Amino acid sequence: MSKPVVQALLVKFLACCSIFALSLQGAHSEDMHARPGSHARTIDVNGMQRTYIVHVPASTRPPSRMPVVIMLHGGGGTAKAAMWETGWAIKADREGFL
Repeated sequence: MSKPVVQALLVKFLACCSIFALSLQGAHSEDMHARPGSHARTIDVNGMQRTYIVHVPASTRPPSRMPVVIMLHGGGGTAKAAMWETGWAIKADREGFL
């Protein structure tokens, strides 16, 4: 992949992360992002539906601020498989991060 293509993809990825982070800032008790558990969501990226999972630790009491960890799986993988294989949801519950 050429350097300009990689840079363009990185810009798009960072924009998506920013949108995601801003959506979490406005979460409240009725919002699904604020409820404990793992929540599958989708986002449109250049006409393609992309999925991601937000795991909210069981100890979260909205409104609360906490660190956000973004994990990227390899090509051909899925968010669900990556969460299962790595144990990040369990670690998030233990350490208190989204």
